[in-house]
Amino acid sequence: MKTIRTVFLKEIVENFRDRRTLMSALLMGPLFGPILFAFVINLSVKQSLENADEALDLPVIGAEFAPNLIRYLESNNINIKDGPESRAAAIDAVSLGEEDVVIVIPDNFGENLSEMTPATIEVITDQANTQAEREARRATRALRAYGQEIAAMRLTVRGVSPMIMRPLNVDEVDVSTPSGRSAILLGMLSYFFIFALLTGGMNLAIDATAGERERGSLCSCCPSRFRE
Repeated sequence: MKTIRTVFLKEIVENFRDRRTLMSALLMGPLFGPILFAFVINLSVKQSLENADEALDLPVIGAEFAPNLIRYLESNNINIKDGPESRAAAIDAVSLGEEDVVIVIPDNFGENLSEMTPATIEVITDQANTQAEREARRATRALRAYGQEIAAMRLTVRGVSPMIMRPLNVDEVDVSTPSGRSAILLGMLSYFFIFALLTGGMNLAIDATAGERERGSLCSCCPSRFRE
């Protein structure tokens, strides 16, 4: 134990003298890690806000079958443009990355609405594409909002309050404090400290093995094959 303690203290002292190890352990993990994390989060939030404000160019197949729906989408900052010639061509365009999302409206859309039966609308997208998946969610939200408005108008015409479709009003009351939210961020920082220990200990381990062998300063208790 005395020999182990002596070697351990020697390595600790030498690594404190090694500026590279100190920079790696004290800056790369605890300092550079949180800065990088904050930069990525800020960039992601900024990009999401910008995409929400920008107009969405949405290719639509069969727009002539749903003129009211098209006007509703245009009122929600969505620019309607002509889509591919057919559903198969739309699938190929999305698969090849030529289009992010394509809406397909069938020719019986108006007939289904007049008969009070659910009208089907296809949203063709590639969920493996992050940008396409974001635009698909935006188009889907607009379509669902249009469907809710039609349902509310149907109930109103029949003398039924649209509130009947909302049996519950769920209000979320957030009682968290700034210190509690800060604790969540501090909990994330623990991973950066672990990363700092790993990166800092890597230099220590390399110096304790390969470095000692190169300098020929391995202790006499090591096997002779390591001292050769």
